[in-house]
Amino acid sequence: MVRLFVSASLALMTMPAFAGGMTGPVVEPDPIPAAAAKSLGWYGYGMIGGTFDGPSYRYAPEDQATDVDLSGPSLTVGIGREISRRGALSIGFEADLTAGGIDSAHIEGGTVPCLTGEGGCEAAVDWLATARLVLGWKTGNTMPYMTAGLAAGDISGFADAGACGYIACGFDGTETGWTAGLGFRHELSDRWALKGEVLYIDLGSPDFPSASVTSDFTFSQVRLGTIYKF
Repeated sequence: MVRLFVSASLALMTMPAFAGGMTGPVVEPDPIPAAAAKSLGWYGYGMIGGTFDGPSYRYAPEDQATDVDLSGPSLTVGIGREISRRGALSIGFEADLTAGGIDSAHIEGGTVPCLTGEGGCEAAVDWLATARLVLGWKTGNTMPYMTAGLAAGDISGFADAGACGYIACGFDGTETGWTAGLGFRHELSDRWALKGEVLYIDLGSPDFPSASVTSDFTFSQVRLGTIYKF
C-alpha cells in the first residue's frame, strides 16, 4: 500500500514537467519589411481637349504685334507608366499624340503684320506630341500632379505679304520645344481612372521669310479623359 502511494505521488510530481515538455518552442513571426518603392505598371489613356491662347506675330521695324489665338477640339491618345511610389509621392512618365481642328480665325487688324487688305494672319497645329515626367501626390483616390517635358508639333501659319516685302510670308514645318502643366488622376476602380490636365506648350520660333516678322509659337490646352491600367 505504501509502495502504491509513493508511486502515485511520484507520477503526480512529474506530470507538470512532462506536460511542459510537450509544449513546442514559441516561434516569433518574421518582421514585416517596410514598404518599398514599387512599380505600378503601364497604362493607356484617351482624352478630348480644347485649345486656347496662341502665338503673337511681331513686326520688328514698327514694334507692333498681333495675337493669333488658337482654338478648336482635339483628341489625345497616350501611354504612361507609374514608375514608383513612396508613401504618397508618385513618379512616372507619359508620352502622347494629339490631333484635331487646332487653328485660328483669319485675323485682319490695324497692326502690322496683319494689316487689312494685305492678307491678314493665320496659325494652325496639325499634330502635337509630348513626352513628360509626372510628379504626383496621392491623397485617397485622387492624385494631383505636376508635369513637364519635351514637345514637338507640325505647325503652319502666315502673316500679311506687306510685312515680308510683298512675298509669301508664311511657315510650315515641324518645330520642337517644351511643355509644362498641372493635372489630376482619380481612381474609379483597379483598372479605370479619370484624368484631367492643363498644359502650356512652347514650340519655339518658326522661320518667316523675312527677318522683320518673328513669333514665339506658344499655346495652351485643357484635356479630360480616362485611363485604363494594363
